[in-house]
Amino acid sequence: MSGAVLAPGIVHLTYFADHSGRRAWRSPVWRLTELGWRMYFHQGTLTN
Repeated sequence: MSGAVLAPGIVHLTYFADHSGRRAWRSPVWRLTELGWRMYFHQGTLTN
């Protein structure tokens, strides 16, 4: 997993996920709110 701070309170993560042999590149954007970290956007791309 790797990540980058896009702005204060906003981070972009990238990682591979494997579920039952299906591998996907995942790319969520998280935003820090008054309730804690919340996923704001998510994209998954199959790689196999």
